[in-house]
Parts: sequence; C-alpha cells; structure tokens
Amino acid sequence: MEPINEELIEQHGSEEGVQILAVDATFNEKSGRCTPDLDWFYNGKTQQVEKGLEWSVIAVVDLQQNTAYALSAQQTDGSIPEQVKVAAAEGKVCGSRVDFYLGHLAYCDNSECIRCIFTERIAEVVSPWARKTARLVQKIQTIGLALGGAAGARLSHQFGALVCGSTILNHLKKLSLPEFEVPRILGVDDFAFRKGHNYETILVDLERNKPIALLPDRKAETLAEWLIQHPGVEVLSRDRSKAYRSGMTQEAPEAIQVADRFHLVKNLGETLEKVLGNYDAELKEIEQKQRQALVSTEIVVVTAKSTATANAQAQTQANHQKRVQQQQDIKKLTEQQWSQIAIAQTIGVSVKTVQRYLSLPDLPETPSRRSSLGQSSLEPYKQMILEWWNADIRRPKVLMALLEQKGYTGSDRTLTRYLSSLREAQGLPPTRMQPVKGLPQVIDPQAPPLTANRAAYLILKRTENRDTEDLEILEKLVSQHPSLAMAVDLADEFLQLLRQQKAELFDN
Repeated sequence: MEPINEELIEQHGSEEGVQILAVDATFNEKSGRCTPDLDWFYNGKTQQVEKGLEWSVIAVVDLQQNTAYALSAQQTDGSIPEQVKVAAAEGKVCGSRVDFYLGHLAYCDNSECIRCIFTERIAEVVSPWARKTARLVQKIQTIGLALGGAAGARLSHQFGALVCGSTILNHLKKLSLPEFEVPRILGVDDFAFRKGHNYETILVDLERNKPIALLPDRKAETLAEWLIQHPGVEVLSRDRSKAYRSGMTQEAPEAIQVADRFHLVKNLGETLEKVLGNYDAELKEIEQKQRQALVSTEIVVVTAKSTATANAQAQTQANHQKRVQQQQDIKKLTEQQWSQIAIAQTIGVSVKTVQRYLSLPDLPETPSRRSSLGQSSLEPYKQMILEWWNADIRRPKVLMALLEQKGYTGSDRTLTRYLSSLREAQGLPPTRMQPVKGLPQVIDPQAPPLTANRAAYLILKRTENRDTEDLEILEKLVSQHPSLAMAVDLADEFLQLLRQQKAELFDN
C-alpha cells in the first residue's frame, strides 16, 4: 500500500463508519508486438472479448464520508492459458465479465496468486458455491410446494427459470421441517406408496387438522420411539391395527385410545360385504325383481349376458371351492398346534399363503361378483344402439359401421353378443329375419349389478342421501331373508350411535 494512501485513510477515515472494499477493472484497446501483458480481455462497452490491456483497481470506500481511497492499481496479468483464449475467441466464455473471470480462475495454475476469491461473499444474496441466488431458490421452493415437480417446472419456464422437476424436488428436500407443538389429540394412520409393499405412518394433529410427521414404516417400535421423544399426548385416535395399539400401550399408557369414526364405518362396511356375500342368490333375485318392475307390454328390459363361457364359470367356482377348503384345513391344523412350515408343506402352499389365510375371516361358499360385472367397452354406446334398434336398424354390420363413426374400437363379437340379448328380450329367434312390426321397445337401464359391495354401500348411506331406487332395494333386501333384515337393523343402529356421538351406549 502506498504511504500517501495510508496517510489519507488515517486523516479522513472514520473508525465508526461503514467501509467496503471495491474492486474494478478497465479495458484499454492496445496492439503492438512489444507491449507487455498484451492479451485477450473482456470489453464491457462492446460486450465481447478483445485484444488489449486491462487495469484492475482496489480501493476502500467510506460510505459515510462518500470518499474512496485507492490501495493499489496494477495491470492484470496477461498469462491466460491457451484453452481460455480459444474459448474466449469462440465466444464460449464471454457471456459476461463474471463468466470471463470464472473461466480464467478455472485454468489459473499460479500457486502463488493472492487472488483466490475475486468477489466478496454476500450470504443474503447468494450462498457460497451456489448456482442460483437465494431469491430465485425461494421462488422455486414456493412453486414446488404449491405444484410439485413437473407442473412447477412448466410454470418456472414462464418467468425464465429453466429448471426441471427433479431440481425443484431437490430444493424442496433442503427445506427444514416446520416446528410444531405436541398435539393433545393425535391421529395415527398408515398409507401406501405402493399398495401391498411399501407402507408408512402419518401423524395428524386432529385439533388443528394438520399433518405433523411421517414415520418410515408402520411398526409398533417406530411409533413408540416417536411417542418417547414427544410426550404429552392425551388422546390417541387410530384404526384397529395391533401394531399401533402395542406401540401406544408401551410408551403412552396414560393416553386414551379411541377408534376413529372413519375406520369404524369402514370395518362395518367390510363386515356387511362378507355377510351379504353368503346371500348371492338372494341378491340376484332382488336385482331381477328390480328389472321386472320396469317391464310393461310396450317395454322390455335387456339382460346382459356374461362374457365368460359355462366352462370358465365352472372353473372359477372350482378354484374358489379349493381356496375355501385350503383355508379350512389350515385353520384346523393350526388348532392342532401344527407349525406354519409343516402346514404349508402338507397343504402345498407357501408360508405367506398360510399366514394370509389365518388372518382372513372365513371365505364365503360362493365367490362374490366383481363390481364391474356386466360392463364392457360397449357401455358408452348402448343408448345409441337401443335408439337404432328400436328404429328397425338391426343388421350387425350396419350397426358396427355406425359405431365406428362414433369412436367405438371394440370387437364384432362384443356387439353381436349384446344384440343377441336384445333379440331374446323381444322374443326374436337368434337368426336373420325381416323386421317385424309391433315389437315392444327395448330399454337398458344401465344400472350397476346388485353385488355385495353395492348392497353394503346402500346400507351405509345416510337416509337423506338415499333415492327412491335405493329405498326399494333395501325394502326388498329386508323382506328377502330374516338374517338380512337383522343385519340391516344392527348396521342402522350402529351408525346412529356413531353419527349422534353416543359413545356411552356402546357398552349396552
């Protein structure tokens, strides 16, 4: 430092003031063979790299005195490696002055250079070694929290932040979890990232309706460890999982454990579905009566045919009976104190199958019908087919051509099978014939089949949400069999206690 600079700083500098270090550089165009340190530098005026000299100035700026004191002024070292020169000449490193300096520092091989860092680090603006400013990162995180990865990336492109979904998710992972108070009423439930494989546990503050933590699994030990670290929970709401009950009992024995209403209704629905699964014939009869109520002398109702052959249906029934017998044998051998390995070897199944059959209730004698029974790719087009059929357009090829114009991509066999059910409904033979006048009109109500799942759902619906058709089905269901009437009455009584929050009556 020059003596005159030291003297000026001592005379005019303020010890209490705010001083900053300023670095600046200026470029001079220059050419000549004998000029020392002549090389390629960034020219801020022309925004490109040119040949010449560059001078760097370092000074101290007193913000209160509005005075600057030069500490040094020297010519920039022109010993830039050849690869930087080539890149600069090709315009690859000259996007800005900072880019040019970064390129210079990247290839600088001078071990005695005192310029290790050429700018002051301002953590409020950009973190060290960061490639984005703090404000840009905050924007990306805000968008990611609202939209997620893929949608957030599309929105970020609109204001110039060219980031991908993975980058947004990586920035979200850097966020610290918000602080929370230990809730008085804690809800515990599991959820699946992949159903049947990967399960985790979510903890919810039920008073504030706010999730507070995620646990990596649904084991009793994991929940017990969390309760040890966060004492003070008074009420624990859970499903009927034995693992959760064990973890709560171990580390929070003083807390009240309650079964939440959602899982109670869910368990009731599952129980009703298993009970109704044993009355498949009665459900079919109720469904048939419901269809016959729409029939008159002028209108007939079409009955959908099964897509499975008689042999396939017999095979399905045989397979189900085999599973029922296996479950019965497994439970009998378990009562005789057989090990699960010995049972698996005797029955001819895996150990996991033995465990699964032991955890399941008794299977019904007849397989329950799937909820999609009677539905096919022709479903959206049936009303159009009925209009054409009732207008005497009945040739399969003509109907197929009309359907393809509407976007139908199914097979001819599916259409032919449905047309044969229309012929049977009108009493026509399954052969080609001339149109007959005076035939009854065919309708297809498109009502879903009355399966055990649908019947259980109708029982669980609130009274004010049931329509006329639901009430008629329930009335037929109650009158069909005394056991079904008892199941409906008990379910209604149970639901009333839940919805009116009369917990004290459960003991009676």
